[in-house]
Amino acid sequence: MKPDVTLLRTAFLLVAALVVVPAAFAETGGELDLFSPEPPTFSPADSAAPAALCPCITGYSTLTPSNTSHTGFGSTCSAAQSNLQVQLWSAALTQCEWDVCSLQVIYKNTCYTPPGGGKAADGYALFGCYAYNGSCTLP
Repeated sequence: MKPDVTLLRTAFLLVAALVVVPAAFAETGGELDLFSPEPPTFSPADSAAPAALCPCITGYSTLTPSNTSHTGFGSTCSAAQSNLQVQLWSAALTQCEWDVCSLQVIYKNTCYTPPGGGKAADGYALFGCYAYNGSCTLP
């Protein structure tokens, strides 16, 4: 089962806040002004080294036998290309167990006017996925 990436990131930020705020509170002698414009200072030696970033495994593609490209639509060429990029990121994300770590858009047609009007762009993506091994850090 693929965990919800947004939920994992939220949980990570919550845990980070639970570690950083008490440490800052202790370092300031129990007087932590959360509204101060100056952040508390920490020494790298005060905390354990973070786990290494999870490896990025590349070589995946959004191409399938039944789907040789995706099409993005918009009112301009730029909007159509942006729409295509969002579609390709979403398609890559469904194939990754954790998260997408790289994405290269390969345009088959960078911009054209489809029969219904507006602008369109066709292409596919080559991408990589993070490989979580239990001891690495996901971004």
